[in-house]
Amino acid sequence: MTRGDRAARRAVVDVYEGASASAVGPARARTQLRSGLLLTLTDADGLTGQGEAAPLPAYDGATLVDVRAALDAAAEQLSRAGRVVPGTLLAKPWVRELPGCARFAVEVAVLDLEARRRGVPLRRMLRPRGAMVPVPVSAYVGAALDAGLAARANDAVARGVGTLKVKLGGTVECFDAEVAAVAALRDEVPGAWRLRLDLNGAWTAASAAPARLAALAALDAEFVEQPFTPGSVPSLPFRWAADESMGVDGDVRAVLRAGASRGVVAVVLKPAALGLLRAWELASRARAAGLAVVVTHLFDGPIGLAAACELALALPSVGACGLDLHAGLAAWPARDVPQRASAAYVVPGAGVGHGIASLPSGRAAAGL
Repeated sequence: MTRGDRAARRAVVDVYEGASASAVGPARARTQLRSGLLLTLTDADGLTGQGEAAPLPAYDGATLVDVRAALDAAAEQLSRAGRVVPGTLLAKPWVRELPGCARFAVEVAVLDLEARRRGVPLRRMLRPRGAMVPVPVSAYVGAALDAGLAARANDAVARGVGTLKVKLGGTVECFDAEVAAVAALRDEVPGAWRLRLDLNGAWTAASAAPARLAALAALDAEFVEQPFTPGSVPSLPFRWAADESMGVDGDVRAVLRAGASRGVVAVVLKPAALGLLRAWELASRARAAGLAVVVTHLFDGPIGLAAACELALALPSVGACGLDLHAGLAAWPARDVPQRASAAYVVPGAGVGHGIASLPSGRAAAGL
């Protein structure tokens, strides 16, 4: 980060509420109701920067009430900040100690404002130089037992997506049916697409019987995201990726230390839950440990999705990312996400900041 001319003179937090087009979240705890918080910073020249927090309690326990309280306190700090260096501001303890999604909103708003002042895209605030190439997306096609799974998978492959993701509930009662449904996709969806599975930490060590591990391995997924609850880094007979574990310091160290010796091949980073700069840091550490990096959304609104896309574009090397357009966007005021102008790739947009046209703030904000 380099020196900025002045901080925001006004910081406002607004609430957005709405329903997504279909249920979102972990397979065992999905919802259609989405609430989010919009942080708008305005500087002395009238330029604005916006960040977003859209907590998903079923993922990490963060609630709208707690995140709102944290962002309100942050807004007071930002309004009093005066002339600052953005990098110095974002390194302050009161920013770093915010809940992950509140920190994400603050970081994105501050960097968006500074990027707009400089006339550059947000990704250049993270990596000022170097080529940035399109990043393939993976498509989340639903939970294994959802109706219409094969149809959505076929649609994704038809538009050029090469990686499909399916969520598993992980319960003993449904496991055999889920495995059968995923296996059937190989016959129902032609093409050389790759499969990713996601258990969202549903298993404990006691629940993963050898036969269940073998059945999962037989599906030959590119990797299985977070099979176990955070707190353990098991050795498994299939490739797996750490997701929720990346929010737990002890797990992060264990995952990066263990790597391929325990079947870990990738880390999945959700900047909306971790914070944008924390995700950037973890990506660098994971790459140094020889692990692939996947950036994904948390069923965010347009600003959160655009900022996650900017992170993916800024990383020197990244796998197919979970940054497809998604049902959760319907809960927010409609905005084009320029980084998703391609059907199957995240592409560098031509705009400045995160590229999203300003959402209404204050009395004009939806949901107030």
